[in-house]
Amino acid sequence: MNKITKKLFSNLDQIDFYKVLSVDLWDQEYLKRETIKQKIFSFKLKKSAIGMFKLIKFFFKTLYLSLNFYPALKAVNKNVNNIFYLRSSPRSDIIKHSQFYENLDSTTLCILNQRIKKFSIAPLIYSILIIYKSRKLWNEVFKKNSINFFSLAGLNITLKLFNSFQDTLKILPDLLTHSKLVSFLEMARSENIICQVANIYNLETFSLEHNVGMYKDYGNFWEKYPILHYKNSVCKKVLCWGNYSKNFYKKHTDAKIYIIGKAILSEEKKYSEGIIFLFNSKRFSD
Repeated sequence: MNKITKKLFSNLDQIDFYKVLSVDLWDQEYLKRETIKQKIFSFKLKKSAIGMFKLIKFFFKTLYLSLNFYPALKAVNKNVNNIFYLRSSPRSDIIKHSQFYENLDSTTLCILNQRIKKFSIAPLIYSILIIYKSRKLWNEVFKKNSINFFSLAGLNITLKLFNSFQDTLKILPDLLTHSKLVSFLEMARSENIICQVANIYNLETFSLEHNVGMYKDYGNFWEKYPILHYKNSVCKKVLCWGNYSKNFYKKHTDAKIYIIGKAILSEEKKYSEGIIFLFNSKRFSD
């Protein structure tokens, strides 16, 4: 184990696992509500069998990717390593927006869902050790959210956590050659872990606001969910749009907040009658 990895192992208690796992926890809360609606025994039995099959499939896929692939890195200027830019989501609308930041000078681009083939067993071993050593921290989060580690939900989330840690370990040596980390969506599990690890190593961390997460304290799932944009914030600095967003971040974070512009809508010359609702997930349709 080298010095870089030892420092991470020695500071796992600095990682806020609730913020790392909160998106997964909200997903489970939604699935739990859906299961309550379906009280037929045969339906629950069938769903459990499908869930077990998916979990086994996910386990072997995770093992294969862990051993054989690394996140791809692209340096815009190979002679200057200043900004490490991180994105995890492959959604087309996010890609379109993120591209404004992906080709800047002195920037290394890391998109976690894009992979290069490279065999290594060390990240697999170290990630297992991290999961084991930090088990009291993340299991405490499980207990507070009524999730049993040995349930389908508990095992699934633990595998995802392992996945995020092994990605972190794979990019960490390159990340530490930079002075700044910019995260496109710090509420996402892998980006959240990487940002918190970067803080441990005293990198200057920035998060970007890519939408205005207006939320309600009470209401439907989809009305409360956007609060995670702010409650999950772990970066030391936030780059956001306007005072409206700034006030949201000030309420939920201790980060330094900078306004870098304002959100605008594209010009529409012809308007149609009626209202259109756009949902990025079927869970928000209730």
